[in-house]
Amino acid sequence: ATAAIGCHLADTVNKNAKGFGAFQTQIENKDESQKGKDKWEMVHWPVKCRCNFVRLVLEQCKIDFADHYGQELCANQIQSVWFGKQKPDSNRFFEAMGPPFLRKLNDQNIFISQSVIMTQFAAEIGGLRPKCPIKNAQAGMVVANCVDIFEDIKAMTTRCKMNPKVKEAKQQIFGYVQTRLDRWMKIIEKPLKRVYDGNDEFYLFDNRITQADLAIFNILDGIEEWLGIKLTQKLIYEKYPLLLKHQTNMYQNSRGVRKLLKRQKEKRVLWWPYYGADAMGIETTREWLKQRYSSKL
Repeated sequence: ATAAIGCHLADTVNKNAKGFGAFQTQIENKDESQKGKDKWEMVHWPVKCRCNFVRLVLEQCKIDFADHYGQELCANQIQSVWFGKQKPDSNRFFEAMGPPFLRKLNDQNIFISQSVIMTQFAAEIGGLRPKCPIKNAQAGMVVANCVDIFEDIKAMTTRCKMNPKVKEAKQQIFGYVQTRLDRWMKIIEKPLKRVYDGNDEFYLFDNRITQADLAIFNILDGIEEWLGIKLTQKLIYEKYPLLLKHQTNMYQNSRGVRKLLKRQKEKRVLWWPYYGADAMGIETTREWLKQRYSSKL
């Protein structure tokens, strides 16, 4: 089988990072063709996860945007009970509980949050969305499914980490991978069967890249970082080969994917939060799964 992309840094995580403050940076993404057009600002914690659903669309569409990763900037713009510093009586009518969020640099009142909504909006202004309204809704459905997979994994790994009964926690994560995660992979691969005709380059709608293709790429990029390449190959790509074909196709043919991931790799931006005491349990559950399936790798 073709090797998975693996454009991530899961094996080189800085275990000594202490909270989001360990990574404070911003990346300016400028495109000559966009000069004079409205410039956007993309803000998130210093990770990929939810925000890359949006970033990939912006990058693919060559929309000029300032890409910011940082705790303080996020905190000042959100109402989060734990992290937010924005005052409830601010003048903005549309506010966010947490990041990511997208705002227009020349008009701070234009402020949009919620990953699926932002992704659909970016695809709309960038001309990436399917032309047919029904197909566009279906593309949004794919995006929402992929965001749900992220939320699923986050919740499951957090519960496993917090469960003092290690044996029980291991059975929970094994059961999740074998049942619910497997069902999700079936759901996101099935539409690809409709359009795959044997060619290496294939897309879900209109024979071109849309937000749906980028969303599938993003969630699989996150799963590769979580499980590692060998385990992802064994548990997912061997069973759902069109997902691997699509992943390889996107890396080879999407300028947005190549450009964004290269920049994030240089800046050591990881997919999952690994800060502090491994609050999400990503590393812990990865090791459990490797031990469970090591004889099959």
